[in-house]
Amino acid sequence: MSHLSRVPRESIFTGGSHLRADSSASCSPSVFDCVNNLSDVCAETHDAQQLLRNGTFDLPRMSRVLDSQRVFVFVNESIVKKYKEDLTEEIEPEILELVERAKKGLKALERKHHSLKTKVCLPLQLIQMQPVNSI
Repeated sequence: MSHLSRVPRESIFTGGSHLRADSSASCSPSVFDCVNNLSDVCAETHDAQQLLRNGTFDLPRMSRVLDSQRVFVFVNESIVKKYKEDLTEEIEPEILELVERAKKGLKALERKHHSLKTKVCLPLQLIQMQPVNSI
């Protein structure tokens, strides 16, 4: 709240020249109360404007967030289940085929591992079987 001086200011209008000459003229106390109340109202209005501005400065981002959430509000659970089933029908055969291919690949790698192990172990066993020549 601003503190206004109790001294009336001079008028900027030309028609008020007769008031300046009258030094005994004074404002009514109700005018000062009115000015003080108006000052209070202006301060409250400023505070309300600041509160509103602080509450809505993020409105564009919040609008985008709410727009993206509206999709979920307007879609029924039955529609979501239907799309889920459609997606399952579309993707499940491909996934099962990929699993089968992975199993076949794993078996091929296990056979190759076994054959390489045999190639390495067989010469080692032959070396171990040979008698050691004593010098």
